[in-house]
Amino acid sequence: MVWQKYLTDSYTTHYLTIDTNQLANLPDNSIVSLDRGTTLDIISENFAQNRALSLTGRAYFEVVKDVQNPFTVMLPQGKITVLGTQFNISTSDNIEEIYVTEGHVRYEIEDRSFDLKAGDYIKVLDGDVIKVAMNDANYLSWKNGKLVLKDVNISTAVKSLATHYQSKITFLPDVALKDCKISTTLDHETLTEALEELSILLSIEYKAVGDKIVISDINC
Repeated sequence: MVWQKYLTDSYTTHYLTIDTNQLANLPDNSIVSLDRGTTLDIISENFAQNRALSLTGRAYFEVVKDVQNPFTVMLPQGKITVLGTQFNISTSDNIEEIYVTEGHVRYEIEDRSFDLKAGDYIKVLDGDVIKVAMNDANYLSWKNGKLVLKDVNISTAVKSLATHYQSKITFLPDVALKDCKISTTLDHETLTEALEELSILLSIEYKAVGDKIVISDINC
């Protein structure tokens, strides 16, 4: 679901996704893919001359190049400035992640500035910026809906599920994390459908506890 607020010049200024992914077509023809639970706001009165937005959640940006009017995204901790490029942003609690897939962006936080080019990935935790290699082939799986697990152990598979669905999935302390391997492809399944498939493949038992999925047993 997306709730949208309109100005008199008829373009959307507020995007709020609830339980589905959505596309936001901005006034400059830039496109933003919004994950579930994401809020995107246009925060300038004249977007044509001041392409400024704010974001909380997870989104993939495909920005139309406009040298005269830079594109900025305000985040809970920092700010991103681009001219024309493609990149992914994820924010949650006190963490921000930026992954550039094309072109380059500038990330600013407090009095520091970081220039990022295609392939660069940074994680920001409580103001500390860490640049690491992007080794997760499924990092953008939320955008295309396809999660590929190829001969990975159960702990890696569960971590990928948690990231893909932005859900908390944990093991009971006494669950033995055996060296179970799994190979499967999840294509637009819901989290419930994905867990049911794992329960068939690996005899996993799980239950919902508050806002978490707790795995209570594994038999593989």
